[in-house]
Amino acid sequence: MQAKIDCGFEVLVIDVEGFEWNVLKAFDINKWHPQMVIIELHDQNDDYFIIREQCKKIVNYFEEAKYKVIYKDYSNTIYVPRGRFPLPIHDR
Repeated sequence: MQAKIDCGFEVLVIDVEGFEWNVLKAFDINKWHPQMVIIELHDQNDDYFIIREQCKKIVNYFEEAKYKVIYKDYSNTIYVPRGRFPLPIHDR
């Protein structure tokens, strides 16, 4: 059975233990256009230096798709489409 998922769905969560880039490079964000993406992104975590280049690709992926960061901690980053939500507090 297949589920019908509409484009522009609310939240996409990606936490696949270092294989986030493998998921994203096969995901057409311009087609699906999720309203929010929560991704485990260790671009500033030295414990994950081995996947640093993949993390850079992920950051570029979201920049090219015109998504912005509204929250970031040690492990997770939350992206939303530019112009869709208010700016983070530090950008106001």
